Amino acid sequence: MIEIRDGATGEVILRLQDRSLRGRKLSNVCLVATDFTSIDATEADFSYSTLRRVKFNKASITRTRFCNARIEETEFFEAVLEGVDFTATTIHASSFCHARLGGAFLRYAQMINVDLSNADLRQADLSMAVVSGVLTQVDFRDADLRGADLRETQLHGAKFDGAQLANARFIGAHPSDIHLQLARRAHAQTRPSTSTTARRQPDHYRWWKFWGNS
Repeated sequence: MIEIRDGATGEVILRLQDRSLRGRKLSNVCLVATDFTSIDATEADFSYSTLRRVKFNKASITRTRFCNARIEETEFFEAVLEGVDFTATTIHASSFCHARLGGAFLRYAQMINVDLSNADLRQADLSMAVVSGVLTQVDFRDADLRGADLRETQLHGAKFDGAQLANARFIGAHPSDIHLQLARRAHAQTRPSTSTTARRQPDHYRWWKFWGNS
């Protein structure tokens, strides 16, 4: 049997017969130095909780909720977090190396000093999120980064093909070439080209319509 105690009160909040938190509700609790390595936490709920020095390495955390939680010094190495909900969550000094975050919700998240090296964030929603730290070889393809702040990141080898970047911020004190390139792409997305605008105009604005009716 595994006992999970509240880090603030020491009270036992859950006893597990096996290593499964599938569908469990653990909101509004404080977990400190808890080892959830390889655990199944599919569709669990950690909303409004504080997690400090927790290990989720190689865990299955699909569609789990961490809304408005505070996560510090926590490890998600090779964890499966597809469809996880980190909306408005504060994440500090934590590692997501090689984690799978495809389709994750990170709207308004504050990800400070995180390591996302080799993480998969395809189709993730990071709109209005603040992200700082190491993002080496991160896959942001088709992700939503509108309004996101990535000025304090290291973006070596990151992929942004098909990503939505409008109003995203990339220019910090020491921008790299990739920061500058992404800033130009973000700017371009807020200003459609003349050819695109013309192509989308209704037929009655096209000159040959007037010519034919004269």
